[in-house]
Amino acid sequence: MKYSGLFPFFLAILTLAGCAAQGSYRTPEERTAAESIAPGEFFVVEQSRAVALGKAAFLKLAEDADYILIGEGHPIRCDHEAQATVLRWLAESRTSGPAVSLEMVGLDRQGDLDAFHRGELNAGDLREALDWKRTWGHDFFAYGPVFATAEQYQLPLYAANLPPGAAFAYGRGGVDAVAPLHRQYLPQAIIPAGEAQREDLRSVFERHVAMMKARRPGQNATADETGNATVGAPDDTRETGAVNATPDATQESVTRSKQDQTDDAAPAGNGTAPEAASPGHGQANATAHRPDPEAMFHQFITVQSLWDTVMAENAVRVRQLEGSPVVVLAGSGHVENGWGIALRLQSLDPEAKVLLVMPWRADPAVELPPEALGDVFFSCPLPPGARTMGPPPGATDDSETGDAEGSGPGMNEQTPAATPSQTPSSGN
Repeated sequence: MKYSGLFPFFLAILTLAGCAAQGSYRTPEERTAAESIAPGEFFVVEQSRAVALGKAAFLKLAEDADYILIGEGHPIRCDHEAQATVLRWLAESRTSGPAVSLEMVGLDRQGDLDAFHRGELNAGDLREALDWKRTWGHDFFAYGPVFATAEQYQLPLYAANLPPGAAFAYGRGGVDAVAPLHRQYLPQAIIPAGEAQREDLRSVFERHVAMMKARRPGQNATADETGNATVGAPDDTRETGAVNATPDATQESVTRSKQDQTDDAAPAGNGTAPEAASPGHGQANATAHRPDPEAMFHQFITVQSLWDTVMAENAVRVRQLEGSPVVVLAGSGHVENGWGIALRLQSLDPEAKVLLVMPWRADPAVELPPEALGDVFFSCPLPPGARTMGPPPGATDDSETGDAEGSGPGMNEQTPAATPSQTPSSGN
């Protein structure tokens, strides 16, 4: 391998910071049920209490799983450390695999992941080859534990997302609006959202529009600074999830689960929800060209369903290629409640078993996640002032690259930083 120091480097960092427990730590098997779940630990909800899971217990739950979907808040390093832990446990318990499917990488970049797997690229090379800052935007080194584990155990990595801008282009004008080179990555058919997800996304959509209206009094609620009507997709933004090409939902009350609703509704590399053209600036133009809310919601849910379908379709393809379980790393909004990727897997691979693994932001001793949210949880509280939604600092726009499809890696909407004390009413 061209560079073999990635794993030791990230391991050293993990010992100094992150979610690793310190002091007189005892494993889940050694502690009593009354003791709390430490940050970074896994747990399940049983008889109205959180029960910690060690490696053996987790592997028992995962032994028959064909797909393991792990939600994330894209900027939250603790989430990526937990993802890396699952990959390590699975790799150590098997003779080969698992394969890893990444929402944060567009399908047009698969060759770069293959080169990394073959040892032809080191982590720094991979970041540059993927054009990570532009196409995803979130801190590459927050994902360090994932790439280090994949390198150490030689796990095959697969792109799972559409190229930047493709989803929003489709939302605006269908197949014809998508760049010709990107049409090959579209699914044969978009599997629609179920009723529960539709209701959830509608509430996210309505909150987002209300937020934009409050933020820009006197303007059309959906008009951005350039006069374009945009709708943020609910992906990583929700406190329950994460995203690469899914919509960013606004972070709300912890009612939903205090998750990062910001991760899963809108993957960073694909931006926010589709735009409805609305030329001009200011209140007069915003009013004159006010888009139909129902049409915007249709675009919004179309893009979300497109993302979920693409990621599910590619997970099935990877399973067929590798003949091993597939771990999908995606924003929590694509994982929670089994409404997103898992629902599409039911149609595409109906006999498969799916395990949902979700981050939980609250102290499990104080507030438990709804059992339907996932099968397994990991405790990753948000640090004070953490930003879980909106464009990553320094993210660029596709307009700089002349991409005809627009909507680049960063999200169009910027949302205030959220703290653990805030309570999201529904999540990403």
